[in-house]
Amino acid sequence: MDIKNGVGAQNNDRIRSVLINFLEGFTSPAFGAAPKREIELAVFAMLVELNLIKKEDSLYDVMTSLRVTRSKARQLLFDLEVRAKADNKEELDAAVCSAVTETKFSKDGDYFVLEVENPLVQAYLKNEVKKLGHITDTSFNAEIVRLSLAAVTELLVSRMSDEQKTTVQRNLVAAGAPEKPSVKGVVKGALGTLANKVAGEVAKDAAGELVENAPKLLRSIVDGTVDQVQGLWRSLFPNEEDPV
Repeated sequence: MDIKNGVGAQNNDRIRSVLINFLEGFTSPAFGAAPKREIELAVFAMLVELNLIKKEDSLYDVMTSLRVTRSKARQLLFDLEVRAKADNKEELDAAVCSAVTETKFSKDGDYFVLEVENPLVQAYLKNEVKKLGHITDTSFNAEIVRLSLAAVTELLVSRMSDEQKTTVQRNLVAAGAPEKPSVKGVVKGALGTLANKVAGEVAKDAAGELVENAPKLLRSIVDGTVDQVQGLWRSLFPNEEDPV
């Protein structure tokens, strides 16, 4: 990490303000003593605030910049995010939707496989899925989350307003998805079709374009716009007649 050049490129008043805040916290800790973990977190927060470590940096970037283990980098990120965002449900909901709809799409048997590096977002995602009555699987990799089709469906539908649910259900059916009595049934059918198409194309080594477009298909369900839903999803139901 090039601290000298990174700090030197910033406004002196800003650097002074960040340093003063750090020193005030360091010299007046709770109960008269600052645990090592609190000092490390305060230094890490200062580096982030000075943009020496960027919020969009990957775990690998943080790990190599600080020369710490991956688990240490992950814990620092988690502790900082908890203090900054743990009570901001709206921001976390948006992050969960992004994690589900913008990650590289993959499917393993009956599970959707997502890569969620942000430890707070992953913890929140797992808790929300649990509240919906489903389980998540992260047993093989700390950043990989495996969700069942039912879990992904309920997670997406639970983030929709009543108006969005009506729009999504109507437009998925218009695009050729199997008609069901509930938005949950329609979304589940559409996601199942997408997953099966991807699995079939992967088996034929021809899934490049479909896998690349999968995040757009998933995102359109959350956004619920007519053009996106019908335009993107119609190609997955080639045997259905276009709606009149």
